Amino acid sequence: AVVSTQSTGGIQTLASSAAPLGKVLDYLQEDLDSMQKELENWRSENKYHETAIKAEESHMEKTLEPLRDQLEDTEQQIIDMINKINSMKCNIHNNDQKIGQMLSTMSFTAS
Repeated sequence: AVVSTQSTGGIQTLASSAAPLGKVLDYLQEDLDSMQKELENWRSENKYHETAIKAEESHMEKTLEPLRDQLEDTEQQIIDMINKINSMKCNIHNNDQKIGQMLSTMSFTAS
């Protein structure tokens, strides 16, 4: 009879503990469902923003292309002008030497 009373008490304790555990498991499933929905929402938002970023990058590349071409042309023009300036400096130097030689020749002949 003592074992039966102890068993009955243990079963009652187990049953009273199992009921809240069942509710916790129900809430756990609800929480998992809620987290799954939230994950799907974040994935959807991420996909939307990735698409928006790709579209913006594409638009930016199309906008920058003519500017890059213009920059390349301008840089080439600068190189061409530097080459012309260097050529003119060389001509000026050569002409300076020729004038110096002519002046020294003229001073010898005048003496």
